[in-house]
Amino acid sequence: MKQLFLLLLFLILLSNCSSGSPSTPAPAVEQMYFPPNDRSTIWESKTIASIGWNQNAVQPLLDYLQLKNAKSFMILVNGRIVM
Repeated sequence: MKQLFLLLLFLILLSNCSSGSPSTPAPAVEQMYFPPNDRSTIWESKTIASIGWNQNAVQPLLDYLQLKNAKSFMILVNGRIVM
């Protein structure tokens, strides 16, 4: 009985071993951007397409903001102006 238990334990441990290649590294994360404080430099910006967002949703968003009488609206992604 003890031998059967040890055999099963060995097989369980062996089955958890992997001979596959290591997992792929995570994609590089874009660093946070901080605009300078001198007020003479223009903030960096990005397009909606460059960050992979749905461009077809922009007009309904603008319509909604107009409906709600929004005075201002801004989207920042990692410190860069998107909209």
